Amino acid sequence: MRAAPWIRETDCLLATLLAQALDEREALRDLLAESPTVEGSKGQVRAHPYVMRLRDVEAHVGEWARLLLLDPRQRVELGLATEKARTLLDELRERRRAFVDPARPP
Repeated sequence: MRAAPWIRETDCLLATLLAQALDEREALRDLLAESPTVEGSKGQVRAHPYVMRLRDVEAHVGEWARLLLLDPRQRVELGLATEKARTLLDELRERRRAFVDPARPP
C-alpha cells in the first residue's frame, strides 16, 4: 500500500473487495463486448443480463473507492493530500519567472 499510505491493514478486506470487483468489471466488459445482446423469449433482441450486473459492480467499485479515499479531492478535503499536483499552467509560470528573472529561484 505504498501508493496509498493512508490505507491501513484494517482496510485490507475493503481493498480486496475493490480489487476483486475491478477484476469482475473487466471480465463483464469483455463478455459484453463480445455479446451485448441476447434473444428474448419471444425472439426479440434485449440487453444481456450481465449489463445489470455490470452496473451493480460499478456502483460497488465507486462506493468502495470512496471509502478508501481514492478520490484526490476527498484527500484534500480531509487534509491527507499535502502535495498539490503541478499543472501545466504552474510549470509555464515557473518557466516565465525563470526567463524574466534568471537570478530568482523558481
